Order: sequence, then structure tokens, then C-alpha cells
Amino acid sequence: KNIINSSELQFLYGHLPFKIHNKLNNKYLFITIVREPIQRCISHYAWAISKNYISKNEDIDDLFESNKLPQNAIVNQFSGKDMSKSNNDELINLSLYNLSNKIDLLFDIEDLAILLNLIISSYDLPNLFFSKQQVNYNKIRISEKTIEKISKYNAQDIILYSKLLQNNLIKSY
Repeated sequence: KNIINSSELQFLYGHLPFKIHNKLNNKYLFITIVREPIQRCISHYAWAISKNYISKNEDIDDLFESNKLPQNAIVNQFSGKDMSKSNNDELINLSLYNLSNKIDLLFDIEDLAILLNLIISSYDLPNLFFSKQQVNYNKIRISEKTIEKISKYNAQDIILYSKLLQNNLIKSY
């Protein structure tokens, strides 16, 4: 926090926890991606398999219960409560409030490179080079039963995402 706040940095990029938002000087434009919850979780699941963090033979319930796959990651991230299992309507509403009032631009986009190019072009920033470390080129087949379980473990995220869409908070590009 101190290094960032005392620096001349004009651009931060990465998987930063939302709770850092209140610790930074208010000089940044805050932009984030919120993906459709089921697709986001399937992508995370496939990525974790491709990196050998988990096995496709592991029981999906066990993966969620052991937090190898996070439950309701969007609500937990943007409520500022980290990856707790105590999701409820209060956390959904807190997440909605934070995304509505503390994030300047909210996108639903699968390819971060497209969003970075959009930001660079829109704000006439110097170009950036980065590696796409989270790309998963291995396609796995997800059964309907697994998708149903993913939906169950991400029910709060599904509600939050629906509210974001209803309130037209997600920008198109």
C-alpha cells in the first residue's frame, strides 16, 4: 500500500483483492471484469485441471467444500469479505453496492487482452506487453450434472450477476 501510494504509478493491473480499494489513494480509475458466474466457474475449473491443481476425476462437491474451487467468488471478492462461506443477501447487496459505487467501469469480457487494448486506446496510454498466463487451451467436457452443482455453489453470484444486468451496470465494448 505504501509503495503504491507513494509512487508515480499510473496503471495497476492484476488480481487485486477488492478490499485494497479503500487503502489506495483515490487517484485511480477502477475497472474490473465480472463474468457470467457459471461460465466463469467452468473456466476456472478447466484452468485448474490444465495446470494440474486439481484432477477431473475429483468429486466436484469435494472441490467446492475444500475451497479448491471457490464458492460464489464474485460475491466474496466484491463484498470485501474474501472467500468466506457465509454468503447471504447482505453480502450480495454489499457486493452490488461496491460494484455500483466504487468501481468506475464494469465489463463482462472473456479475453482480458481485448479489455486492455480498449483501455489503452480509449485513454491514449502507452502500449503494454504481458503474458497470458491464465489462458487454457485444453477443452474439457463438462457434464450437465457438474454444471448443476456449479450453479448450486455459485447461487449468490448468479443473483448478483442478474442484478448487475437488470441495473445496466455492465458496460458493453
